[in-house]
Amino acid sequence: MNIYICTKPLQIMICMILSRCDITKFLYIVDAFSNSQIIASSKELRNNFSKILWFRTKKEAFEAAANQRPNIIYIDGDVGVRNLFDLYKIKIRSLKTEINVYEEGVGTYRTDLIKNKTKKWVLFLFGVGVYYGGCFLTKKIFLFEPNVYIKNIPSLKNKVVRIDVNFCTWLHENKIKLLEIFSPGFAINIADKQKIAYLYLSSWSIDLNFIDKAKMFGVFFVKLHPHIKNENLKSEGDFIVVPNSLPAEVAIILILEHFERLVVYHSSSSSLHYVKSDKIKSLSIDD
Repeated sequence: MNIYICTKPLQIMICMILSRCDITKFLYIVDAFSNSQIIASSKELRNNFSKILWFRTKKEAFEAAANQRPNIIYIDGDVGVRNLFDLYKIKIRSLKTEINVYEEGVGTYRTDLIKNKTKKWVLFLFGVGVYYGGCFLTKKIFLFEPNVYIKNIPSLKNKVVRIDVNFCTWLHENKIKLLEIFSPGFAINIADKQKIAYLYLSSWSIDLNFIDKAKMFGVFFVKLHPHIKNENLKSEGDFIVVPNSLPAEVAIILILEHFERLVVYHSSSSSLHYVKSDKIKSLSIDD
């Protein structure tokens, strides 16, 4: 049995890809994003896994995984002391369990997650992960762009495994299924294909002033960060709200079906790293 632990919608999609060849596969979803419990009960998602369990905290998910003593556990990250302790608990209960990390966004390739060099060196000496995949208990890290990772972190090249799927192509091929999993009932009701649309992807905070200005541009979509669980904007005449729980990558693909071009305003969103198109213009609102 293999266990996959997810704390955001992007990770669920990556775990759907990683688990394709597994016979017995459990998905553990943590209540860290909008509509996580509803998504965990999705019939369409359950078709992809042997069992799906929902947990209020990541700690609870790790404890449940340790009790199962799986063959392999896939986690979104192993950086920091807390993750090391959580992984120790798994190894204490099941020494043979293999611990793997999988890509969870552009942060996976960063080398500056811990900026203090002295602290970074001390943590490294004690086996703490200072990069994704860097914890000494982690055996493998699964990536879409292994060459980039190895260039940035050559010392961990022996842990790298390529995810042999073009993620953008996979998104296009599975967009209907993904819409049913994350936001059933959501649709973009525009009869004829139009020239240009605008999309705002919020960070963990919402820039209401930007929304108020940008909604005057034209057909304007607003997509809040999935970790914003208690704030739900309502579509108005001036803008269309995309559900928080719908992955931004899927939202972009759906919008482009109705428009020739899309301008995306964001704060270092990972989604534009995965969805490539010459029809998309990316603009950072932090500049």
